[in-house]
Amino acid sequence: GYLTATASEDWALVLDICDRVSASENNAKEAVKALRREVNYGEPAGQLSAARLWAIILRNSSGTFIPQSENRRFLQTIEDLLGGPKTSPVVREQLLGVVSAAAYAS
Repeated sequence: GYLTATASEDWALVLDICDRVSASENNAKEAVKALRREVNYGEPAGQLSAARLWAIILRNSSGTFIPQSENRRFLQTIEDLLGGPKTSPVVREQLLGVVSAAAYAS
């Protein structure tokens, strides 16, 4: 939450989160829950940061995080935002880019 709320560029912190998310299934679940909450209820700047963090974690985590980010609730939230009329076009484009990169990678 801190990372997305502040739009921090602290790469040491970002990579530490990637390591923690990869450490256990519970950590991966908590990360997906936090990302879903920020994407769903955050302001556009927070949503952009959450999408960016999601992309970074997908690229830098082990296989523990990926199945958690494919859960129905998370993907439904992303789908609702992509199709929602109130979603900022910039946020929509960023989320679509992350989804397409994740689909291509899998």
